[in-house]
Amino acid sequence: LMKENGVQFETSSRVQGFEMDGNDCISKVVCSSTKNNKDGEVIALEADTVVFGLGGAALNAMVRNSPNELARYSEFRKFANL
Repeated sequence: LMKENGVQFETSSRVQGFEMDGNDCISKVVCSSTKNNKDGEVIALEADTVVFGLGGAALNAMVRNSPNELARYSEFRKFANL
């Protein structure tokens, strides 16, 4: 049902960073893909909305490694100290 509504899932991928738009919203998610044996292929996914589905340790690492994107927001900074 979600795919039918245009939701794109990227499995076997690792987030490398984010690109922000003029409104301080995430407009692209930059990932490295291991799908189809394309180890390390970098892809930039345009996004209207980004949903993070991950555990505390992964969120902590993502915030710490995104100082210019996520860590500048108080909503995310609190996860950097888990």
